[in-house]
Amino acid sequence: AYMPSGASNVMGLLFFLMIATLGLSSSISLVQAIITFLGDLYPELMEKRRREILVGFVAFQYLIGLVFVCEAGYAFIDIVDTFLANYQTILTGIAETLVICYVLRGGVERIFSQVAANSETDPRWTKL
Repeated sequence: AYMPSGASNVMGLLFFLMIATLGLSSSISLVQAIITFLGDLYPELMEKRRREILVGFVAFQYLIGLVFVCEAGYAFIDIVDTFLANYQTILTGIAETLVICYVLRGGVERIFSQVAANSETDPRWTKL
């Protein structure tokens, strides 16, 4: 679709403003959640040093974000993406397994009996 040059500039500006607003609102919500958590945990400290803690956390976020927009940003994004996609998924699976084993304290036999009671298949065929 053809768009006149003036309209495309306006659309580009609106798109940039939309992305900037989305990023700013996401950052504010993240900071507010952390500051509220710290305020509930340490109310005396937050009454005295709320501004310093807030500025320190925002500066920390800025420095972390600065790594991703510098020259080697794509490499860092690839590293973080690989970690989150691979290792974090494995750790989540292990954590889920440990929680299930903790909730069903009877061990493997109790898990097998729960699966057999709630499905049509008997999982005991996996035992060698």
